Amino acid sequence: MAQIPTFDNLPSVVNELQNDVTWIRRFLQQQESHVQNSSAEGKFLTVPEAAEFLGLATQTVYGLIHRKQIPCMKRQKRVYFSKQELTEWIQSGRMKTRDEIAAQSHPVLIKRGGSL
Repeated sequence: MAQIPTFDNLPSVVNELQNDVTWIRRFLQQQESHVQNSSAEGKFLTVPEAAEFLGLATQTVYGLIHRKQIPCMKRQKRVYFSKQELTEWIQSGRMKTRDEIAAQSHPVLIKRGGSL
């Protein structure tokens, strides 16, 4: 709890203010660091970064690029990846469960006069 400043307790009040200012500085630095990290998420990935993100070997990523099987962007001799596009690419390879396949095929079978 803050003390009421008097001439006698002035050194302790100044010390308390210094501690408060130090805490505020650290808090603002952490916030700034957090903002910088979140803005860095929007940057493009290089081949080694994409390989690490995907859990693949760098050579495997180069092979996917060569076969045009992975979404990427090329500028001059450099290749870049969007983290969002890589995530969507991974999700597009999701296999449907038997229940999902059955639910999709049920209306078609009924229309053709069949049953499950």
